[in-house]
Amino acid sequence: MNDKDQFESYYLNYFCSLILLAFTIYINILPESHKYFNKLIFLNIAILFLTVPITLNFLAQRLFIGKKYQFANYLLKCSNKLNQLNQIIPGNPFAFDKNQALTLELICLIRLERGIEAENTANYLLNLYQHETPPNNFKISEIYSLLGIALKLQGKYDASSKAQQKSIEIIETDPTTNKLDIANKLSDLSASLYLKGALKEALMYGNRALALRKLASFNDKSQEITYAMNVNNLANIYTRIHDYQQAENLYQESLDIKLKYFGEYSQESVLGYNNLGWVNLKQANYEKALNYLTQAIAIAENVNIDKSLSIYQHLLCNLGNTYTKLNQYDLAKVNLLESLTTREKNNSPELHESYHSLAILYSATNDNDLAKSYFIKTLNLKEKLFGKNNYHTKETLTDYAIFLRKTNQNANALSIEKQAQSIKEPFTN
Repeated sequence: MNDKDQFESYYLNYFCSLILLAFTIYINILPESHKYFNKLIFLNIAILFLTVPITLNFLAQRLFIGKKYQFANYLLKCSNKLNQLNQIIPGNPFAFDKNQALTLELICLIRLERGIEAENTANYLLNLYQHETPPNNFKISEIYSLLGIALKLQGKYDASSKAQQKSIEIIETDPTTNKLDIANKLSDLSASLYLKGALKEALMYGNRALALRKLASFNDKSQEITYAMNVNNLANIYTRIHDYQQAENLYQESLDIKLKYFGEYSQESVLGYNNLGWVNLKQANYEKALNYLTQAIAIAENVNIDKSLSIYQHLLCNLGNTYTKLNQYDLAKVNLLESLTTREKNNSPELHESYHSLAILYSATNDNDLAKSYFIKTLNLKEKLFGKNNYHTKETLTDYAIFLRKTNQNANALSIEKQAQSIKEPFTN
């Protein structure tokens, strides 16, 4: 059933129910109304009860489209619970597809970055779809892809990339699969591998996704938006491998598409300006980076972006790091501590970014005990998340060694430098 049919169905149900209610009131004022009233009021209540779940589901979809994910998720939970009662009645026309509704609930949880709940819902859906006869491979592939994103939100990067690979394996075996669907999943896998630190593999899958997209023409808005996301993911990788000009060009291309469809005052533009700020920070273009990042902050405040989301925490860290480079340490501290507080509260897997940024700040302000403490915290967390031989860990080891040299701890610095040098760069054999 498409949106138009759902709209007509839901509101026809309620329109009929309101007519019955009006008729009940009218009958009640007629002579001998007591003969009819109880039966009619019971019928009216029954129809209202039956139509509540499907109407709540419809309203949740409207809220989802409007990006009101918190409210949408609440209504979906309510409608899904009530729908279970509707499904008890055989052939009930008011009952809706439970799996489809749960999938929308899963996507809401992902948008709200509630990784554990999303993982549980995804596993429940997988169990439902895998026991269907015959199994719907497209749906199973889709849920594996969403499971990968849920795992990524929790910092379970190995498990995330495995779920994404499983999704691709399933969908590639079907000759009827749309190439753009495969491209979407390749791009998601690329993003998971990027966060894991497997940059060589991330770039390979990202370029495969981009090649598939370029073979297809963009027939609608959603296809061009997913292309922009693919380009943005590739730009992240190019930034990490220090190909800054390529990264900046891709970030700008992605932002131009986002501005075309979402406008200046949107969460999508916040992400775009933040990324342009980050790549300029990496190139030591600090004033240019600051312009992009302050623009992103202003838009985020204007659109009331949820400050607990990872996009806002990345923005605070990039802004704090830029202020550190510009020797504006008080402003750096305000932004970095705000990010730290939120990430610690949410037990974010990206907490290492805040730790590392504060270590650099306190090193610059000669608060050496604090700097050393945050370097050690960063290393402990990165080794837990990525392992000892990952480029994420290498970055912190390199900065820690510089700090140790600066504070005349040369013996310790030499040991840390050797450890860092033993870790290969992502594109070396």
